[in-house]
Amino acid sequence: MNAQQPGPPTEDYDHSIPLKAVKVYPPATEAASPRTTTYTVRIELSRNGSVFEKKAVEKFFPQGRIYGNTLELLDTTVETIAEGASLVSSQLTALEKEARKAADAENELQRQRDAEAAAEAARYENLTRMAAEVRFD
Repeated sequence: MNAQQPGPPTEDYDHSIPLKAVKVYPPATEAASPRTTTYTVRIELSRNGSVFEKKAVEKFFPQGRIYGNTLELLDTTVETIAEGASLVSSQLTALEKEARKAADAENELQRQRDAEAAAEAARYENLTRMAAEVRFD
């Protein structure tokens, strides 16, 4: 029986997979010319970034952005990334942790809003019932 190979990443965010750097893509041929000192480096990630990770990326990678399962870093080189690979890994871990805190805070805020809306709806329903029971003799 053959093990099923994973398919291409989707736009879905899977929080069960840690955010890790998987591989660095070589730059475009023109970017690697001797006249170019820096260029854009793309790093494949273990999964797609969450909305909160996409927002937090600039704090950890000021010249970067996450789209899909790619971390794109502007104005750098493959050599710089290779020399700082452990830093990139630790920054991704910190980014993921901060993004999860932001997501948890957003979820708690939404839970509170939902609870307030449910309490307001219950109060209105109770007032409606009471109003319907009022009898003037």
